[in-house]
Amino acid sequence: MTEIDHASKLDRFVTARHRSESLDDGVLFVCQYNVGRSQIAEALCHAQAMRLQVASAGLTVDSDGQSLRSYQQEHPQNYFTPDVMRSMGFDILKQRRRQVTPSIARAFRHVVCMAEKKATPIWLVRHPGYVYWNVPDPGGRSYEETLATAHDIDGRVKDFISREQESSHTCADAP
Repeated sequence: MTEIDHASKLDRFVTARHRSESLDDGVLFVCQYNVGRSQIAEALCHAQAMRLQVASAGLTVDSDGQSLRSYQQEHPQNYFTPDVMRSMGFDILKQRRRQVTPSIARAFRHVVCMAEKKATPIWLVRHPGYVYWNVPDPGGRSYEETLATAHDIDGRVKDFISREQESSHTCADAP
């Protein structure tokens, strides 16, 4: 099983990004609370695209830095994301929730937002690499619905990575 433990990865990346613009391209996945969709996308993308810096954050994170294990203990019912990801070969319980900020978003070439459009701040929508994915929030839904959401995100992540690889080959071949 792949264990995901990126407690301060986002902080290190943002700090390094401010020091050097030569870092590989990165993608930030954003959802409402940073406990479902964005965590799923981060784990799947990290496993499939090792060259990309990958992180996740939320629009409304009440406990910045809280582990998903702690969140799951506080919300034992109707929170199936860690169980679904475990069934897919990922242990995400050590991942930590992060609040998205303008400085964090600026550190990434791509920002993929899965939060509800009306809740998304304008500064995030104006990010040059902003993309919106209309993915239902698995919060409060069944295991099966959460699994369907994870499979939906997996397909989108694969498409995203494929487009990125095509784009990087096209740029590398340019005179």
